[in-house]
Amino acid sequence: MSAYYGGAIYTDNAPDLLINHCTFDQNVATNRGGAITLGSFGDPCVIKDSTFTGNLAANTSESYGGAISAAGPDSIGTAVYLILQDSVFEDNAATTYGGAIGPDYNKNSKFSFVCAVTNCIFRKYRTISRSSRYGIALR
Repeated sequence: MSAYYGGAIYTDNAPDLLINHCTFDQNVATNRGGAITLGSFGDPCVIKDSTFTGNLAANTSESYGGAISAAGPDSIGTAVYLILQDSVFEDNAATTYGGAIGPDYNKNSKFSFVCAVTNCIFRKYRTISRSSRYGIALR
């Protein structure tokens, strides 16, 4: 599957999002979140017992989060919350930021990205660009 944001899932203001026992395999986004892009919301997104394999965020200039990306509104005090539990991230890639997980920050971003990781495995993640300088697994 392929999309501009979130190759499999794109959310924006989705309350109480729970992803449980899911497999995300070979998804592509041309900008951010090879498998999932999380938009702004106050409730945490919880991902449990899931597998992310071979997902790609690919753009010729920059992309964020080979498996998961987060993007919030540009207003102070807003946040995107992500809770990861018992999940596997393997062979995911992004062009520039966060081979596995990469929030979409730029110099004007004012939102916070809060991520809690428990008992997860990260293997063979990468950033593709030679100019990449921010977070191989997590940005």
